[in-house]
Amino acid sequence: MTSPPDQPTNPSTTGSLGSYHWAEDWEADLGATEVVAALAGRLVGLRGVCVSWDAGLLDPARLEQPGWSLVAAYALSPELDEATLQAWPTSGGDWDEWYLFSEPPLLRGRLHAFCNYPALSVGQAAELREWPTGFDLQAQLERNRPRLVVGEGTRLFALTPELSVVEEFQGLCARHRSGGETSEA
Repeated sequence: MTSPPDQPTNPSTTGSLGSYHWAEDWEADLGATEVVAALAGRLVGLRGVCVSWDAGLLDPARLEQPGWSLVAAYALSPELDEATLQAWPTSGGDWDEWYLFSEPPLLRGRLHAFCNYPALSVGQAAELREWPTGFDLQAQLERNRPRLVVGEGTRLFALTPELSVVEEFQGLCARHRSGGETSEA
């Protein structure tokens, strides 16, 4: 396995991938669960699909939360409400990735988890097309059309068609860098 890229001077990087905006942060002391909870106001009514649970797959039968099911081998949340979002599951293993959809998804093909490629920045995702075990992240996003993707591993990242969500994610990360969590009024 290759080592992670040198971290940029700014620990947060941004860009676009097709119609999706993205941001990643290499230093934020946060996980996907905290991001989902912080963005809860934007996520009520959506459905979540877990594409990586500690680099594996989540078995919804193991959750102590009602309403979870399977769709194409992936754990699918019930329609999200504030309570579900504040109790968002975590593997505790730092390799979780979630796709959030406006309605129950008709998944088209396998959903590859970008978080399981720790050596790459989202800005380098196109390189995965050339890897024997790689995939085309942009094509996967365009094919399945999630409203938001949140992942964690060597870095925390978000991909979404909505620039304002990326900006909110960046602000959240900035407040939680290097263990320097600050409280919000």
